[in-house]
Amino acid sequence: MVKDLLQMDGTTHLIEWIDFSKLEFRIKDGARVSRLWSQVNGRQHDISYESFKRTIRHYYGKGIVEKILKKPHCYKFVKSSKTMAVIADLDRKRTQTQERKEVKAET
Repeated sequence: MVKDLLQMDGTTHLIEWIDFSKLEFRIKDGARVSRLWSQVNGRQHDISYESFKRTIRHYYGKGIVEKILKKPHCYKFVKSSKTMAVIADLDRKRTQTQERKEVKAET
C-alpha cells in the first residue's frame, strides 16, 4: 500500500519520495496514511498512526523496509530481489505517468 501511495498522483501531501534512487520515502501525514491503510486492508475501524508504525516495523524483520535514523517519519525500501521487483514495477509506472503528462502538455 505504501508503494501504491508513492506512485499515485496527488499524494505528495501524504507521502513522498525523499530520494528515489536510494528508495527513501517520508510519511508526511501519518494519520491519513493510517486511515487509508485500514481501508485497503478491510478493517472496520481506523488504526492509529502508532499501530501503523508497528505494522511498518513488522516489515523490518522481513527485510523489506528500514527506518532512516535521525530522520522522523522517514523509511527506505531494502534492496533485495523481492523489493527490487516491486520497485522496478513502480519505476515503470512512474515513467508511464510522466510520459502521459508530457503528451497532455504537448496537446
